[in-house]
This record gives sequence, C-alpha cells and structure tokens, in this order.
Amino acid sequence: MQNIEINIATSSDISALCEFEKTARITEPEIWIDKFDINEYRKKMLSADLDNLENNKIILAKQNGKIIGRCDLLIMDSLMDFEMIGYIDWIYVLKGYRRKGIGKRLIDRAEEFFREKGVKEYYLFTAQNDEAQKFYHKLGYTIKNREIALKDIGTGV
Repeated sequence: MQNIEINIATSSDISALCEFEKTARITEPEIWIDKFDINEYRKKMLSADLDNLENNKIILAKQNGKIIGRCDLLIMDSLMDFEMIGYIDWIYVLKGYRRKGIGKRLIDRAEEFFREKGVKEYYLFTAQNDEAQKFYHKLGYTIKNREIALKDIGTGV
C-alpha cells in the first residue's frame, strides 16, 4: 500500500483521531460496546496533552492525512525489579485497510520506540476474535494462557 506514513500522534492529530474512532465504530459496531461521544472523546484527547506524554504514545498509520490505523502503547517502570516493561494496549486498522502490512508497520514502530527507551520486552493485550489471533500468530507472538482480573471500582462520585 502506497503513501502510508507511520508516526507518533501529536495534538495536531486529534481531529483526525476523532474521525478515525467514529469511522471504526460505524464500520464494526459489533466490537464496540460503549456509546461513542465524539465531543467527549475530543475533550479527553485534548486534556491528555499528547505532545508532552513521555511513556504513553499513539502510533498512527496515515494515508493522505487520513488515519487508517493506530497502536496505543505505554511503558511502566517497575519498582520491584527496576526494569521497564512495555505494553501495547490497543492496535486497530480500519477494516478496508487490513492485510496490507499496516498492522505490522505499526507494531514495528512501537517496537522501535520501546528499544529507544530501553525496553527489552513488552506485553500485547490481545483481542479474542479469529482475525486478530491470526495477526498475532503471523507476527510471531507467543500467546500466554494467563488470566487477567478486572474489577470496576467506579469513581466514588
């Protein structure tokens, strides 16, 4: 696929990110469980201060200025062993752009960022659908059978 740029999101990408999220929900409503409020999303993205985040990044795939894929990552410094661990907590390519190497390029850029920061290994939070699982296996991930516990504690408000 031609003219695909892979770069780290900045505050100038927020409007395009909002459109990307809106498009993703329209094209695959079955995987999005929460109602999407584009204005609320824009407000939260603006308050996140993308330009000054040190260890949280969004890697974007753009074609002609339109975002067609994203990969969200973060780095945590462990106070137990003082190792930095990377996490890819989300990767998504719009449906019409899949199987063209865009997801792999997003992962490659995430791994480059991790190496630049001294991260030696990272975890990928996986989706359970077959298409996603095939993608992970194709890229050589070892899927661990680990359980993740989740508890909703609310805001107390």
